[in-house]
Amino acid sequence: MSRTLISLLEVTIILVWRAILSPVLPESIANCPYVAGALLDVPLGLVIVRSGESFNPMTVSCFGESAHYPTSMWISIHRDNFTHELLEKTKEFSFITLDARQGALAVACGTSSGRTADKRGLVDGYEEGGYLFVRGAIASAACRISNSVAVGDHTLFIADMLSGNVDRQPGAIRNLLMSDLHRL
Repeated sequence: MSRTLISLLEVTIILVWRAILSPVLPESIANCPYVAGALLDVPLGLVIVRSGESFNPMTVSCFGESAHYPTSMWISIHRDNFTHELLEKTKEFSFITLDARQGALAVACGTSSGRTADKRGLVDGYEEGGYLFVRGAIASAACRISNSVAVGDHTLFIADMLSGNVDRQPGAIRNLLMSDLHRL
């Protein structure tokens, strides 16, 4: 198996494992502004989109695996978000599985809009194959949108995972969860 295929499978396994094993949201943080209305304590990730001079990392909680072959995933983005606008133009994004220690990054990327704020300085990233990956993240994947479906006020983007990296450093502990944000 090629190294790229192994990495894609590892990224997929991590995404599925984290999504399935997330516990129910503890009652003690139900009033946290970042988790208000959340039904489950879900993992958080980043979607990073670049289009010309525009650059936008956005925190997401609605994502998952679509298929093993071709290796693909889905993300759900509100149609009013700047990220949605950029995804419609570029049809490509980086998906980042955040480590539990990256809560401040998740809050920073999820509480301001790329329309009004320059978020370039928020991400400690590196480029691989034209996609931006994040240092210290559990996994990063390069994705190309193959389909999209309107669902309520969101669009479900289905994307092929083209390549990816998994952090194998012993310091990577676990996925950042919605409940971790209350500690910030």
